[in-house]
Amino acid sequence: MKKKIFGFIVSFCGLYLAFKQLNFNDLSDVLLSVNWPLIILATSIMVLSVLIRSIRWQILLRPLDNFQINNLFFSTMIGYFGNSVLPLKLGEFLRANTLNKIYPKIPVSTIFATITIEKLLDLIGAFFLIIILISTNDVPSWFSTSFFILVLFMFLMILFILFLVSLKKNFLSQNFFSFKINPLLKKINVIVNNFIIGITSIKRLNQKTLILFFTFILWFMYWLSVWLCIFATNISISFFQAGIVLFATGMVIAIPSAPGYIGTFHATAVLILSDYFLISISKAQAFAILNHFVGFIPMVIIGGAFFIKSSMSLSAKKKDNSTIEK
Repeated sequence: MKKKIFGFIVSFCGLYLAFKQLNFNDLSDVLLSVNWPLIILATSIMVLSVLIRSIRWQILLRPLDNFQINNLFFSTMIGYFGNSVLPLKLGEFLRANTLNKIYPKIPVSTIFATITIEKLLDLIGAFFLIIILISTNDVPSWFSTSFFILVLFMFLMILFILFLVSLKKNFLSQNFFSFKINPLLKKINVIVNNFIIGITSIKRLNQKTLILFFTFILWFMYWLSVWLCIFATNISISFFQAGIVLFATGMVIAIPSAPGYIGTFHATAVLILSDYFLISISKAQAFAILNHFVGFIPMVIIGGAFFIKSSMSLSAKKKDNSTIEK
């Protein structure tokens, strides 16, 4: 509860920073002059990126089972919906749980392990994004600090995954007797074992290059979507400079806030455009609203529809099972 309150406070402060200099007339003028076909294109690219992410996830899951793309797209969209309406990125757990309902033989913790690998791939993509930006732009001073934090976190995550890969099944029960007799610890042992199975599946992958290719395609799509929003708002910065905006808003998403990154996203976008690129505050605010819309609204609508469909299917299944038992 305290974390939720803290998150909403952070979001409120972010919204205040982003819109404390709000001029309704100027903002409405900018929004009226927006190139909406480009915004629609940016939105379509973001939805298409979920399909690309699903294809990459299918490759990661291939050592475990033959997963259909439509089911992975379905689960991923529900995960995005969860991240948009739930705090603390709980959508990732919702995503793993949804896929488990479709493929009950694959434990949730095993599926979640592949999502963990996904996050590492995203960090690797961000790493190369920063290398490109540093070599093509005069980046702000905070950029170097953020780069160091990203590299450190990526290094720790790689060490964590390598540690899990080195472990053997049932290492907890073999080294700690309590994990053999305590009911709760026995369940934890099973969850950890299933997670290790998911992590170690990466050793059996035969298409590592293709996975990296889709990772770079994903980041290019995010980059292109941001640039289209910038161009549609008549903001005069280059495609490479748009990458700085992408990285800044992407980093701030990790900060605990209200669901959907409301406030933190807007404040970062407005501050970097107005303070660093010297764009007018009204254009910066318009971009923040539109770019958040592009990455938020489609996921909520499509993911929400899938979530409702999933809930209805699950309820119908339970009802059928109860009828059979009677």
